[in-house]
Amino acid sequence: MATGLAGNPAEGIKLINASLASQPNNPLFHYNLAFWLGKSGNISTAIKHLSQAIAIKPDYHDARYQLVKLAMERRMYALARLHIDVLLKFEPDNPELRYRLATILLRLKEHTAMEREFRSLIARAPDNIDLHMNLGEGLRTIGRDEEALAEYGAILATEPGNPQALYEMAVLEERRHHVEVSERLVQKGLDLHPSDGFLQLALARVRRRQERMSEALNLLQQMESTTLAVECRVSMHYEMGAILDKLQRHDEAFAAFDKANAEDRARNSDPDHGTLYNKESNAAWFKTLRSFYTRDRLTALQPYLPPVAECPQPLFIVGFPRSGTTLTEQMISQHPRIHGGDELSGLLLIEEYAAAQAIQNLEPYPTCLAAVPQAGKQDALVRLRDFYLHIAAESHAIDPVKPFFTDKMPLNENHMGLIRFLFPASPIVHVIRHPLDIVLSCYTNQLYHGGGCALSLDTLAFHLVETWKLVDHYLAELDLRYTHIRYEDLLNDPEGEMQRVLSFIGVSWDPRCLDFHKSSRVARTASYAQINQPLYRSSQERWRAYHKHLQSVIPVLAPLVEKLGYSLD
Repeated sequence: MATGLAGNPAEGIKLINASLASQPNNPLFHYNLAFWLGKSGNISTAIKHLSQAIAIKPDYHDARYQLVKLAMERRMYALARLHIDVLLKFEPDNPELRYRLATILLRLKEHTAMEREFRSLIARAPDNIDLHMNLGEGLRTIGRDEEALAEYGAILATEPGNPQALYEMAVLEERRHHVEVSERLVQKGLDLHPSDGFLQLALARVRRRQERMSEALNLLQQMESTTLAVECRVSMHYEMGAILDKLQRHDEAFAAFDKANAEDRARNSDPDHGTLYNKESNAAWFKTLRSFYTRDRLTALQPYLPPVAECPQPLFIVGFPRSGTTLTEQMISQHPRIHGGDELSGLLLIEEYAAAQAIQNLEPYPTCLAAVPQAGKQDALVRLRDFYLHIAAESHAIDPVKPFFTDKMPLNENHMGLIRFLFPASPIVHVIRHPLDIVLSCYTNQLYHGGGCALSLDTLAFHLVETWKLVDHYLAELDLRYTHIRYEDLLNDPEGEMQRVLSFIGVSWDPRCLDFHKSSRVARTASYAQINQPLYRSSQERWRAYHKHLQSVIPVLAPLVEKLGYSLD
């Protein structure tokens, strides 16, 4: 039926729906309907019908394989992982399935298993460029930079002058503050590929790091008149805005940031394929969290809360993106009893699939947690705790000789209810910054946290306000081990603020926390260039230079600004 109506998804969907009306438990009809829905771009509904086909016929491997492909396209990597594990039981040596598994593990940040899969595949196909590229990305994300560079080098051994490998090496070296090495790699690439947009963009970044702003800007302005891949054009406008901001040409800078975000919104305009923010669905999500995590719920689940595991414990540094969490974490992690874990995905993965999987409940998170008191499910929260610790270990976030490791994933304040249930003894340090500075900084950086809320000022302001409503709810309803720190206070009195925070955590003062900029550790966030410098205050009240461009969100943010003790004057 699918092939007989090639090119006409609407007619295919109509006919299959008619068939399903008479035979709702026919797995083939669900499979064919998913085919047409996929053709029409309705990926989410296609996945639902494939899931129904598999529920009816568990050995329907074609349906399961298509579900894996669509789930990966939709970036639902945890769902894809569940189904690819089943397929591999029947075809354990299928190279395409193993490649998909390795890619899924990379996205889920299960780094040990990811590395094992990619190295096994590379042993079979040592000249496969994609395998080396993906393994290099995985190694880079856990700070194994030299090994990542070796993977890119293996690509160049197979294909000398490969532009993507040279670009990735140049970006990594620039992030490691080896700017001259990065420049040599970029120049080598441009000698071979003078029109490569990503290499030109990398050269502009190097020039900005070298304070050669006019040269960097000229490069980007020349790029603007050429044909570029959409991803490259978006990054180019963010970079142009950053340079114009450095030159204090604020109106031109904001115009460049507007272009970057408009192009990014267009690229992600399909909710099934991209990250376009949906205010209605996010409002419903915040409401669900407020409704579930209550004092009554805490009382009901108190007998089932897990004990403290006999291993290093997480220290949660939470806050909205661009609020100062990277600086705070870098300072705290200089303490000899605290290991820097960076941004960990454990809580997000629990939200996405681990909760329902551990509890074997069809309700989505967090509703599925209500089933914990049922017979046979009382240890579910222990399993979720151990799952989080497994992900932390996979990400090389744990040093067994240090009692704490940090997790500074942005927006983890939305998960403070889950933290309270899984790690009730863990300290939470909430970093606060002037809301207008947060919104401006998010808008002017290429960020996708929070469902892509940073692609417009309107959705940024909405998400920030909703996040604080949820934080206030958690603080009122749950007994959290919580403190906050203002970014501005940290800049103005770093020793006093660090002494206070370390005392709250339960460790003694150590002056090395003020020497964060001497650390050899590379921050893997948008702040990587600044974090290896001594404290600077130019980011304070940066919003004032862009006041007229922020007029649309000031009324939305004004109550929050006042609540947090900041000013709009």
